[in-house]
Formats: sequence, C-alpha cells, structure tokens
Amino acid sequence: MRPVEVIDEIAQPIYFIHGREDVVISVHETVGLHQASNNPEDRLWLVPGAEHINVYQRNRAAYVRRVATFFEEHIP
Repeated sequence: MRPVEVIDEIAQPIYFIHGREDVVISVHETVGLHQASNNPEDRLWLVPGAEHINVYQRNRAAYVRRVATFFEEHIP
C-alpha cells in the first residue's frame, strides 16, 4: 500500500511535520501527502534546519506549542 493512495480515506485531521533538511524522506513526499489528503483541517509544518526525526530537538517550545494546539483543536 502506498500512503498517498489511501490518505484521503482518513477522516481524522493529520498534522504533517517534516524537517526541511531530511535526507531520509523527501520533503516533497510529505507535501504530496498533505495535498493528497485534501482535508482542510490538516496542517503542514516544514521545519527549517531540521533533519529526519529531530524536529522536537530543533525547537522544543514551538513543537510542544504547535502539537498541543493541534490536539486541543481536533481531539475531543
């Protein structure tokens, strides 16, 4: 299964978070998933200077604030 082929079936909003310096997964893949999802409640945060899975370490305060706000808005 390719995520881009089924992502539009997910009703729950998704917060896509991706480091711009990620060499493991292309930024274009995450942007493509976000576009394919077609959910107006989804969010996309491309983090400058962050690599693969180190967005939290790059800016902890912003990460916690953004993720907590997203959860507060979308999880009853």
